[in-house]
Amino acid sequence: MGAEQARQPVGFSRRVLLVVTGMSPQVLTETVYALVKREDPWVPTEVHLVSTADGADRAVKTLLGDEARWFGRLCEDLGTEDIHFDENSIHVVGSLDNKLEDIRTPGDNNMAADFITELVSGFTMDERSALHVSIAGGRKTMGYYAGYALSLYGRPQDRLSHVLVSKDYEGLPDFYYPGCTPRLIYSRSEKPLHTTDAVVDLAEIPFVRLRADLPGELLAGKCSFGEAVQAAQFSDEEPHITVNVANGVVECGGKRVDLSPVDLAYYAWLAERCSAGIRGVERSQPGEAESKEFLSWYAVVLGDKKGNQYDLAEKALRTDEEATYFQERSSRVNGKLKNELGQRRAVPYMVGAGRKGKTRYALGLDPESINFEGATREGWSNEPTALSNNTKMEEQL
Repeated sequence: MGAEQARQPVGFSRRVLLVVTGMSPQVLTETVYALVKREDPWVPTEVHLVSTADGADRAVKTLLGDEARWFGRLCEDLGTEDIHFDENSIHVVGSLDNKLEDIRTPGDNNMAADFITELVSGFTMDERSALHVSIAGGRKTMGYYAGYALSLYGRPQDRLSHVLVSKDYEGLPDFYYPGCTPRLIYSRSEKPLHTTDAVVDLAEIPFVRLRADLPGELLAGKCSFGEAVQAAQFSDEEPHITVNVANGVVECGGKRVDLSPVDLAYYAWLAERCSAGIRGVERSQPGEAESKEFLSWYAVVLGDKKGNQYDLAEKALRTDEEATYFQERSSRVNGKLKNELGQRRAVPYMVGAGRKGKTRYALGLDPESINFEGATREGWSNEPTALSNNTKMEEQL
């Protein structure tokens, strides 16, 4: 199976349909019908509904109640009885002690945004799942939040849609899906209609996927809508860093990235070289001079706590190949940058970014974009002659 085919929603063992509704629960049955009946059928393994307290109550009574049971009837007509949908699949916006009956105030909107974002985030954390979000029902703000949440967290296999129903049938409380057996209902103007004459289509909505811009901590845990949006926004400024040894951090584009002492020393060392216009370290043959430069930074970072950690690093560089040791540092630093900044935003700051990245340990930043705060290693100055190799940066990247 090719990579493109592997990302198709139909190929996933867990196929989740998430429907946003208000007081029209038939949006759910219409969407399931349209998905199953289209030319390339997509049969969900489970269905989830998001609504307010009043909308959820109506959904329970009409879709699951013993008398109406429209969801059960739909599955019997379609031959899809294995789709899981019960009362636990109906999610009421709010909290256990504050379920919203409607969404009217700014506070209600914020609560709905965070609630829907958390749901979408949770479904996309499962690598076995493909998520399909329908925004046909509910308050307009609910549909907006569901669509934007999918834009923030959506993966290649996830989809967004709006169900379309024939004009005469749209929004009728007695219409749930066309059905296999004709059923007589009436329009708002009392016009008699047969359910089998209705046309239900699905319009897939393209959306921009911003998942690569989210830090790992927001992908892995609970996050508010506002936090996710803020994290996904790109700054218009050029990439820039501040190395603060005293605080043990690197600020990348204003975002704090905490590094372990040894990794901070490694990043500060490469930042020093980049800032001074010095080419990076050859991956295949770093030598004793490079090891000493790195260790001098490590001594600065550790300060009074030099002791055993410094001795272990010195021994590792003396007994192992420097290339192996520095490769481990590069992998750890790059992993931390991607986790804190998001995969796409981290790229300019990573070790190995640039044309020569595959052959040298180096930063690909503009030397003018690098700033140091607090302590630096003894004898360092921001001049190309400060280090043993004064090859200019244009030869590096």
